[in-house]
Amino acid sequence: MKSFLNTSLFLILFLFLFLIQTSFIVHFNISNYFFFLIVFLLFLVVFLEDLIKVNGLVIAVISGLFCDFFSLNSMIFYTVIFFITALLIKVFLKKHVYLQR
Repeated sequence: MKSFLNTSLFLILFLFLFLIQTSFIVHFNISNYFFFLIVFLLFLVVFLEDLIKVNGLVIAVISGLFCDFFSLNSMIFYTVIFFITALLIKVFLKKHVYLQR
């Protein structure tokens, strides 16, 4: 139950950041760079959670769907990119980084 609430709160935060990103931050385009808040928060979630948990992967898929709903690319473009990125980060952390917890 706690994991479900935690994931739900992150999804609400991702939705809020996505709305801010697509409606407000778009107008502050500095030298043709676009600041991607969702990817930044996704990296933080995946890096800071336990290696065994899959909440980061679930959040990656659902945040990818948020981006896919409003993009001009194919429907699963961002979903696949976010999922593979989160998975590669988890694999890299599990194999090459030793964190004492």
